[in-house]
Amino acid sequence: MKIAIYPGSFDPITLGHLDILSRAARCFDKVYMCVMVNCEKKQPMFTQEKRLELIRKSIAHIPNAEVELFSGLLADYARLKGAHIIVKGVRNMTDYDAELQMARINQGIDPELDVARLAAVREAVGKDVKLRIDANQAWNAKQAVRILDQMQEKGLDIEFVEQPVPAADLEGMQYVTRHASVPVLADESVFSPADALRIMQTGAADFVNIKLMKCGGITNALRIASAAEVYGVECMIGCMLEAKISVNAAVELACAKKIITKVDLDGPVLCSEDHILGGAVFDEKNITVSDAPGMGIQGFVPGKVTYLDD
Repeated sequence: MKIAIYPGSFDPITLGHLDILSRAARCFDKVYMCVMVNCEKKQPMFTQEKRLELIRKSIAHIPNAEVELFSGLLADYARLKGAHIIVKGVRNMTDYDAELQMARINQGIDPELDVARLAAVREAVGKDVKLRIDANQAWNAKQAVRILDQMQEKGLDIEFVEQPVPAADLEGMQYVTRHASVPVLADESVFSPADALRIMQTGAADFVNIKLMKCGGITNALRIASAAEVYGVECMIGCMLEAKISVNAAVELACAKKIITKVDLDGPVLCSEDHILGGAVFDEKNITVSDAPGMGIQGFVPGKVTYLDD
């Protein structure tokens, strides 16, 4: 049974909330709306009891949805309900950043739930899909080894784990790389060529993630790739939340360097519109490189770009 939790203050419940709940109810066998306290609201619009009443009336037409009050930690509520999925709505990048931070906090509170979450993901996608996970610095070294080994014992077949421990914990990265049954990718631990060299020399990761926006551009990225060639450490090319032009440069670098064996360039796919003419074509998981000179960028769609000096 696939159980999900939709937490929030719901003060009051809105049509947007109901839309998210309706879609979640079609994806999961059971969805619990968990009415919690928003600490940032000193004076709520409605009491929790009134919110509970309003929500019950609003969701009466959704048979597999329930609503409850809860005042503890979300991780505890998830464990109580046997839920592996948390449903959240994101309106803009501010919401996204806030939810990302909250997800990291929840990981740190109960890392064991990560095994259950990944088991649910593996069950949903089947055995033919590769799973790469990003711990985002949420674990300590011993936790990471224990959790990763549990995942493999359950047959989850994780291809690699990205940044399992805090970026500055080089010894922790070494420990996980040496003892875990899942290969380790260094991301936040690598901002500069010097960082990458330190990781490679100490054996603190199996792979290194190169991001142009993080390492300082193409020149530094080439330096990292060159060091990786010397030490025989394969690289992944990644990106931040970037649009097409900068990610194009990463595509060209990936094509030029054999040591870059993995690609995670989804930035343009996340953009609702593409105002750039020419360049690589990003179609979900497929990237088609332009055969035009340079990166193939020809300009902008007329009327879609405003210059600061206009």
